[in-house]
Amino acid sequence: MSSPVLRLGLPLAAACLLTFALMTSLAHPERPDGVPPIPPARSPFGDAVAGAGLVEPNSELVAVGPHIGGVIEAVHVRVNQRVRRGAPLFTIDRRDAQSRLAVEEARLATLRVTALDAHRRYELYRSVSDPRAVSRDELDRRSFAAEIAEKAAAESAAQLDVLKTEVTRLTARAPIEGTILRVNARVGEFAAVGKLREPLVALGNIEPLHVRVEIDETDASRFGATAPAFVRARGHGGTTTQLRFVRIEPMLSPKRTLTGDGNERVDTRVLEVIYAIEDRAFVAHVGQQLDVFIRAQSPASESTPPRQSGS
Repeated sequence: MSSPVLRLGLPLAAACLLTFALMTSLAHPERPDGVPPIPPARSPFGDAVAGAGLVEPNSELVAVGPHIGGVIEAVHVRVNQRVRRGAPLFTIDRRDAQSRLAVEEARLATLRVTALDAHRRYELYRSVSDPRAVSRDELDRRSFAAEIAEKAAAESAAQLDVLKTEVTRLTARAPIEGTILRVNARVGEFAAVGKLREPLVALGNIEPLHVRVEIDETDASRFGATAPAFVRARGHGGTTTQLRFVRIEPMLSPKRTLTGDGNERVDTRVLEVIYAIEDRAFVAHVGQQLDVFIRAQSPASESTPPRQSGS
């Protein structure tokens, strides 16, 4: 038989715990509805196709690397500098190539003298009027020696052109006219050949800037190239301007630009559309993410399936 303490104590303890829980839950003050620090982007259209846009040069971003790996000798450009096509960007150490070039120039000079000597000897033997004084075999050997000397000089001249080309390739030059956007090349650092995680020099034509918009494949049927499009900068008081359609990338690609939405799918494919920012008052920077809204077009009505033959 249980004691009176247990029969009365357990229900009393449970009631106390319940009372404490209720008082704790009701003690928190009500939180007013907060205003987000950055207002969400709003579409100017009632029905719109929205996408994240990435600002890029109209030439796309050109990453310049060295033709030949080596230690960087000099950097000729700085960020925000406007360069013409063919302007030098940076130079790899040229001492080894220039030394081999000097050796080949000396070798070519020697071979040209040798070829001149062989040619004159041949002319001397050929100028003998008496055919009994010089055998036909000796005359042929002199002719072949002169020709071999000329071929050796021509081969050295070709090798000299190869070395001159190598010296020229040690200086990386701008492939297009544009603006230097980033310089990661430093004097004394080793520049490797191949695709780098960070390009040594990045440049592009930023007049005007382009916006690459990724449209979800589920909204691709509602997109129209002639529909008006607006872009809005993120943040407080984000400005808005209209965009000019440039082109559509014909092949869909995996989504790369993420918006941070918790419900966002990353395994979807997107249609990439390129627009131009022609409003000079709209401030944008290469690599910046913008919100783009395009007036949606009504999808084409489904046509009646064709009648099967024989029905």
